[in-house]
Amino acid sequence: MRIIVTFLLVLVSALNVETLFESYIQLSQLSSQFQPANSIELLETQSVSSFMQCGYICNRNIQCRTFDYNSSSMICRIFEGALDTGSIVSAAPTSRVGFIKYSSLYFIAINQPCTQCIESRYLTCLNNTCQCPAHSFYNGSQCENQRYENASCLNNDWCRQDPFQLLCSTSSICIAFAVYWNSTGETVAGDAAGTLGIASNRLNFPYGLKFDSSNALYITDYNNNRIQKWIAGASNGTTLAGQINGAWGQSSTFLNGPVGLVLDSNDNMYFSDRANCRIMFWTNGASSGSMIAGTGIGGNATNQFQNPSMIEYVPSMNILYVADTFNHRIMKYFLSNASSGIVVAGGNGQGLSNTQLSRPYGMALDLSTNSLIICNYGAHTVVRWILGANSWTLIAGSASGTGGNSATLLYQPVGVTLDQYGNIYVADAGNHRVQCFLVGQSSGITIAGVTGSPGVSASQLNAPYGLILDNQLNLYVADTSNNRVQKFARY
Repeated sequence: MRIIVTFLLVLVSALNVETLFESYIQLSQLSSQFQPANSIELLETQSVSSFMQCGYICNRNIQCRTFDYNSSSMICRIFEGALDTGSIVSAAPTSRVGFIKYSSLYFIAINQPCTQCIESRYLTCLNNTCQCPAHSFYNGSQCENQRYENASCLNNDWCRQDPFQLLCSTSSICIAFAVYWNSTGETVAGDAAGTLGIASNRLNFPYGLKFDSSNALYITDYNNNRIQKWIAGASNGTTLAGQINGAWGQSSTFLNGPVGLVLDSNDNMYFSDRANCRIMFWTNGASSGSMIAGTGIGGNATNQFQNPSMIEYVPSMNILYVADTFNHRIMKYFLSNASSGIVVAGGNGQGLSNTQLSRPYGMALDLSTNSLIICNYGAHTVVRWILGANSWTLIAGSASGTGGNSATLLYQPVGVTLDQYGNIYVADAGNHRVQCFLVGQSSGITIAGVTGSPGVSASQLNAPYGLILDNQLNLYVADTSNNRVQKFARY
């Protein structure tokens, strides 16, 4: 395949190079090398025999945009940085820079099915669609490198997130992510004083939280056997599923301890009806639901649950993941044929080994790593289980199962969620706090509640179970034993 090699302004020659994809490469003059905006942009260094071999290595790496080669030392360096972020600087007479030219024609398959970019050197398959490679964003014409701190931006995708966790500020400037939340919570549902009840302005052991398409808050009101919708600023909730009076039952109009909840794009609800050992589907606006998984009788067969808790839904594949808590496993259900499930994590009895789980309550699906983040309540840990793997890796807590209240330990974690940067937030129920674990960190930062101090003041929590972030990263916490939902505003 033919690669056209040019100087920055002057055409030099056409060279035949065996390669996977066609690319157009421009060269700097001799006595130059590339200086990236940040050293993290260096992808690899190799010793090769020629400049064209160096170009070949760059062209095979979808993230590579620039390379330099010193014919004296025979060192080839390839970078994900480009001239719009880095620069060309003076170097030895035997060194020069090459960079791959980009055109909007290479990106016409963006957001199309992956079949449209199988042979592309410029796009990658992510979540079944053609997307920009890691550390780049689509600017409306082509994929461009994500920008660094103080650079201009239009949204968070423009700013380098891994590992710098930059976000686009209201001033359209990339700024560093900061772990700052107001330590004083605002009661947005239930009674601020913690009084439980069945009235529409009360909750009784709130558990799971989700936002609908209008940003109304949905709450699984566990001990009231119902699901409540709470519009922002309202003083009362509306019952969407179950009985207004809190009565429990097994029919299609009754619930018995709802816990995990997800919504589809039409605000139809999927939720775990824990004490009934079943998963229910409830059409938006309906007065009754249908059982789509489980049998309604507890058990450990692949078509049964034993006190299921949190759930996750993948609409593009119509797949439901269920934390089958007292069977110590996570089940996967294809809802097109949900007569039985598949064990995807645990299922080897309760225990502390990396092939076992111990009462998994909370769970979050991390599509970027194709993994489940699991709150291992009985082992006082949060673990990552890559789908298809047969064991977990530790994220937070002690692998020995030791509980505690230090920054590196947890005690009975229940709920977990992620932000768009991959940071993990844990409802550390037994410690009455919410911990934030930044990407790659095993030491948590308390962002809500007071460690080891349950209470009903605005700065305290009492056994928080569920949590969720809105699109501004404000934190909402099911302050379960205080029978309320608290909002902690992010600065």
